[in-house]
Parts: sequence; C-alpha cells; structure tokens
Amino acid sequence: KALANDLKKHGPEHPKVAKDWNNLGVEWGIKGDHDKAIQYLEKTLATNLKVFGHDHHRVAESWTSLGRVWNRKGGFEKAIEYHEKALAYVLKESLKMITNFLEELDE
Repeated sequence: KALANDLKKHGPEHPKVAKDWNNLGVEWGIKGDHDKAIQYLEKTLATNLKVFGHDHHRVAESWTSLGRVWNRKGGFEKAIEYHEKALAYVLKESLKMITNFLEELDE
C-alpha cells in the first residue's frame, strides 16, 4: 500500500518511492526470492542515481544492498562489482572528511 500511495502522490522518480522499493527489495531478499529483490533494488538504484547522482550515500547504500543480494544468490562477480562501487564512494567521502579535518587544524 505504501508504494502505491507514494507512486500516486510523488511519481516514480522520488526518494520516498525509492525507499519503498528498497524496503520491498530487502524483504524479498530476506524471504529468499533474490530475483525479485534485485528487480526492486535496481529500481531503487536507478531512481537514486537520477535524483542524487553518483556521489551520494543513498546510491552507495543501493550498491551495497544489490551486492548483498547478488552474494546470497551466488552471483559473486556482480556482488563484488557493486561492493567495489560502494567502497569507492566510502573511501572518497572518508578522504574528504580527513582533508577537511586537517585543514581545520591548520587554521
């Protein structure tokens, strides 16, 4: 119901709808239907990329979720691909934080 209401209210390219798709993907993954989980998580990723761009924590979270499901499904190459994308984002953001911290120390 939440997804139907949010789609009607916001349309398919909205962060709230992406969150609904993510929640459904996670639940299908827990239930063991990895193909259905991947379908929902790919919708989440597509929406997050369109709304936020590549450099955003929600996109990294989508990559991580997809990596987990692919791992459970036995698609290890795809899992690694998604986890590497998420890791690259985390490392980039960590480097930014460290650089900002060091710059503040110099002031």
